[in-house]
Amino acid sequence: MTTILIKKKDTAGVPAPGDLTNAAGGTEIAVNTATKRIYTKDSGGTVVELGTNPSAITGNLLFNPDNSLDIGASGTSRPRSLFLGTNITVGSLTSTRVPYASTGGLLVDSANMTFNGTRLTVADLADSGLTAGRVVYSTTGGALTDSANLTFSGTNLGIGTSSPTAPLQVQASSGSPWFLSKNGTDELYVGVNTSFNVPSLESNTAIRFAVGAGFSEQMRLNSTGLGIGTSSPSAKLDIQGGNIVVGTTTAGNSTASMTFGKVAAGGGTISNRISLATYGGAYGAYMEAYANLSASTATYLAFGTNAGGGGTPTERMRIDDVGNLGLGVTPSVSYGKEFSISADLGAGVSSFGVRNLATANNMLYIANNAKNTGAFTDSYWVTSNATKYVQQSGTHVWYNAPVGTAGTAITFTQAMTLDASGNLLLGTTSSSYVSSNRASFVVNGTNQSILGLATGGTNKGYLYSDGTNILLYSESASGFMGFGTNNTERARIDSSGNLLVGTTSNPTANRTLGFSANSGGNGIDILQVANTTDWAINSTSGNVINFYSDNGSALVYAGSINVNGALTAYTSVSDYRLKTVIGPVANAGQRIDALQPVDYTWNADGSRTRGFLAHQFQEVYAASVTGTKDAVDAEGKPVYQQMQASTSEVIADLVAEIQSLRARVLALESN
Repeated sequence: MTTILIKKKDTAGVPAPGDLTNAAGGTEIAVNTATKRIYTKDSGGTVVELGTNPSAITGNLLFNPDNSLDIGASGTSRPRSLFLGTNITVGSLTSTRVPYASTGGLLVDSANMTFNGTRLTVADLADSGLTAGRVVYSTTGGALTDSANLTFSGTNLGIGTSSPTAPLQVQASSGSPWFLSKNGTDELYVGVNTSFNVPSLESNTAIRFAVGAGFSEQMRLNSTGLGIGTSSPSAKLDIQGGNIVVGTTTAGNSTASMTFGKVAAGGGTISNRISLATYGGAYGAYMEAYANLSASTATYLAFGTNAGGGGTPTERMRIDDVGNLGLGVTPSVSYGKEFSISADLGAGVSSFGVRNLATANNMLYIANNAKNTGAFTDSYWVTSNATKYVQQSGTHVWYNAPVGTAGTAITFTQAMTLDASGNLLLGTTSSSYVSSNRASFVVNGTNQSILGLATGGTNKGYLYSDGTNILLYSESASGFMGFGTNNTERARIDSSGNLLVGTTSNPTANRTLGFSANSGGNGIDILQVANTTDWAINSTSGNVINFYSDNGSALVYAGSINVNGALTAYTSVSDYRLKTVIGPVANAGQRIDALQPVDYTWNADGSRTRGFLAHQFQEVYAASVTGTKDAVDAEGKPVYQQMQASTSEVIADLVAEIQSLRARVLALESN
């Protein structure tokens, strides 16, 4: 790197080329202090000007007539940071190092002092009078020194300590270590008050607490008290325009408490009242905590309100020392835990309560005009009747009491009970009908009992016991009493007393017992079970059952079961007026010959008999057989055929064949 020499000229004029050549053949810079211009020589040997008149330049490098070089400013207040004497030589410089004048006047740099455009770094500042970790400061005489009372570890700054454990730690060997902020006579001290051995924030006037971008005041503490939402507190704690939250409003665990009226152990009483919504100097509502420190049982928390805008509030609710809660009534402590509510409804007093008794746990009760006076005793609030409901151990009980005098004991009658098994008992507390494997509904009367049904306030029917008999009545003049299965009506007794099975209307007029067949089904099934007849009809003579068929437009008489003394006849209608005669029976013998009588046994019991197979008999006498061979229902179960071998068509063939045989026998005998 070439050495640069700086020369100066005090008179106006451009330097000659020879003036800018040194003995070593290097290049020089000439400064004309009269014209304030800088010159050098190019590679061709021509003198060229590097700078113009600095009076018109606001740049960062200016030369002055007093041989100084201004850096980084302009005008009359320029700092003269570098003095250029005669023949100052600029040596070899390195980037980011700070240049300085050596002892020989040479401008040089060093790796021990660098500047990167932002930070100045000094690698070695040796002073045998300084101690590591202490903050260096200038004494009154201008010398650099340090002190053990002011230290910096690189992270923490300590005042009064050589081992700070926080970003700023103030400590005093004696007296209170204070941080003082002062403006005139207003003073604020922050530190530990050794008179009380506690951290303190102290002021001789008031302390203002403000947060937010505009430093809005949120709280102020003065000699009167602490004001939140007000700068002029009127009490020890004055909160305005906001809510009070003790604990946390977010999910998670929280433990918090507020204590009023705490005193040292000993006798005496405490009565602390929090008044709310005061009006006209009187309390609108209050919460009061009372404790008699001489009597362990005389403790309660009470709440009171008043209906109007003035006057003394009335106590409305109280929690006593054992946890009993009374709403509208003072709870008793003589019979365990209780939650009671009483309300004056004008005509009487209603109450609601939950008890936890030593002899009967977890009792819920609701009563009207019944004031609880003990574990199982009550008295009338006012002169009237009383009712009570009790739920205990899964059983619900309803009680009634007649009119009684206010203040006297009540004798309740247990009117209804719903036990834990779902049995409902009316007028009784027990019944033989109640069983562990069924639910019972029992109605018990002194002499009679009745279960009535009504709609819209009108009686419709009832189940009644007169003490001996059970009666089921319908009170409707035009209605019926129906019976059904699978949510479908199967039978009914109409308003005239007719019993209808499988139908909803009487098939004939003026009959008191009628039956009809469902479409595709049976009207009456008569079975014999265990050698007893399940269906019996008693009559001395006449038709006891008439049968009809429905032709689609009317019921047509089809036959009857007729009783005449000891004789019973099963008849079908056969009036000539119902028939059109075609002629005598023909081919009777062929049909009789076509029959296939067989011996067989019944699959049900193995009994042996003789007769016909229905499907074979049907091929000859179709009207005497019903159903189809091998038929099954929708579930695949067999639908069996039925037949009657003694029908009129069979008898007609037998009679015709007998008559034919008789005629032929007679003819043979005549010959």
